[in-house]
This record gives sequence, structure tokens and C-alpha cells, in this order.
Amino acid sequence: MTQITDVRGVLAFTAKVLEKHGITTAEALANTPVKTLVEIPGFGELRASRLIRDAQRALTQGASQSKPKTKAKDKKKSKKSGKGKGKGKGKGKKSTGIKKSSDKKSKKGKKKKKK
Repeated sequence: MTQITDVRGVLAFTAKVLEKHGITTAEALANTPVKTLVEIPGFGELRASRLIRDAQRALTQGASQSKPKTKAKDKKKSKKSGKGKGKGKGKGKKSTGIKKSSDKKSKKGKKKKKK
């Protein structure tokens, strides 16, 4: 018997809601019609069909393969590397409010002095 929390997308809260409506195992979820799940508050047709499909996959593939597990490598990739992020790095110039003499706008306003 496969636990309902072994199904991808079913966390503790969802499991409690399903258990209140008599669905306590992945087998029961896999055999539940979409119409029945849609009648439960918080379940639309799309979510219901996905949960049923994922429950069926959990049963055919085994519970250990139904939920993706993150590897240590994946966690490192998801952390911010710091490159190109932060204070003005990599995403264009930050305006300091001071116009430089090289700016075209600042040159337009100035008149040339004659010597």
C-alpha cells in the first residue's frame, strides 16, 4: 500500500483534505474519478486530473520514483552565484544623479565661451 503523501503534489495539507473525504491511499486516489475530486473544495479539474495521473504513476513506478529528489548538485545551482547581481553589476549603469561632461544632454545646455 502506497501512502498518499508519496504522490507528487500531495503535501500534508492536501493529504488531510483528501482523508476527510475518504481518500487515504495512493491507490484510492488513482481510482477516484475526476468528478469526485472536483467536488472537494480547492480542487479544480486540472489539479484533480494531475493528482490522479501522478497517483497512477506512483503505483506503476513505485513510490520512490514518483517524487523527484533534489541532489546536492542541484541545490548548489539554485543558490545565487553573486555574478552579475547586486549593486550595479551587469545590468547597465545606475544613475547617480550627477551628469558627466561626456553626457550629450549636459553638452547641449552649455554655451561655448569665446576667448
